[in-house]
Amino acid sequence: MVMFKPVAATSFQDLVYDQLSDALMTGAFWPGEALNINDLAAQFGTSIMPVRDAVRRLAAERALLVEPQKGVRVWRPTKSEFAEITHVRTLLEGDVTAAAVAHLTDKHIRDVARAIDEMNEHEVFRSERFLVLNKQIFFTLYEAAQRPATLPIIQSLWRQIGPIVRLYSLVEAFPPTVETSLAFVEALRRRDAETAREIRIKQILRPSEILISRFDEIMEYRNDSPRQLAHVKPIASELLDGKTRRPGRPRSAR
Repeated sequence: MVMFKPVAATSFQDLVYDQLSDALMTGAFWPGEALNINDLAAQFGTSIMPVRDAVRRLAAERALLVEPQKGVRVWRPTKSEFAEITHVRTLLEGDVTAAAVAHLTDKHIRDVARAIDEMNEHEVFRSERFLVLNKQIFFTLYEAAQRPATLPIIQSLWRQIGPIVRLYSLVEAFPPTVETSLAFVEALRRRDAETAREIRIKQILRPSEILISRFDEIMEYRNDSPRQLAHVKPIASELLDGKTRRPGRPRSAR
């Protein structure tokens, strides 16, 4: 009889990786910010091993930087690297947005419209909630596009630039224009793929061009005040929610 080991539906390493990825994509960290593995492990409620594994994976994607004798830092691109990522994003995200249009349900569009309305509130623009909504909106579209080879590339790019895009609210006085937002939702409702593509590209370029124009000044901004990451949840809570379970002891297949 073949012996199998029960496996967790999602491993501790994957749970930590997913939460750190989400934190990077939604601007929970500053560019160049130092991360303490022991502190993160304490917040996750795990040993340091799952955190080290997640850090290793994110470093391979250039979202984090592991320096000998210095520790772990959030990756901080140069101006030319940020400009290159912006260019690639316009190509990929414009294409995936257009592809998504044919697959969107009315619920998808209602969810996007609702989130955009909240994003355009001034107090939300100045909060961490802004980038959380931003990710929610566009990955609703990207996941609907049915582009499994392209989606991980876009996610990787977002992990790299999320900390910088967070700085957009420091130099922009107002949230994205309501007119552009309304036009985007209307293009989705009309199932107008080409217009949705064009507007999505503009949505990427506007903040990126502002950030590039003041890149050196913006990248000097620092905020090293201690804080609890809202994105980080103790792994124990995931287990209690039934999303995963600890690996058990081997047992015979019946």
